[in-house]
Amino acid sequence: MEDPAAAASFRTEAIRALEKARTLAPQDVIYALELASVLDSAERFAEAEWVFYDALQLDPKSISLRRYYERHLELWRGLIAPKEEGRELVVPASPQQTTIRKSVESLKKGLLSKITAATLRPT
Repeated sequence: MEDPAAAASFRTEAIRALEKARTLAPQDVIYALELASVLDSAERFAEAEWVFYDALQLDPKSISLRRYYERHLELWRGLIAPKEEGRELVVPASPQQTTIRKSVESLKKGLLSKITAATLRPT
């Protein structure tokens, strides 16, 4: 069972980390997509919209980016429930994107372990 407070804390940490990543690599679409996804999961759709706008400015021809954006709009409009959003979209990656994804995954695992530890801690 998920602890709502712990999940909210995890999302907040993830948002901060991804915002910092975007500051360090503002031209990187992957960080924008990850940030927008976390904002969507927190139901902060208006903020995610701006992040998607930035990403679309960086890579306006990306088909995969447009798919992510369509999913975002479906979530925002309530056409799909947030719990259903776990479906993965496959995005072809360049070597730099693969390195970045590994870094983001490592960051996610670290944050997830913190949230798991906080959830399992006796109160």
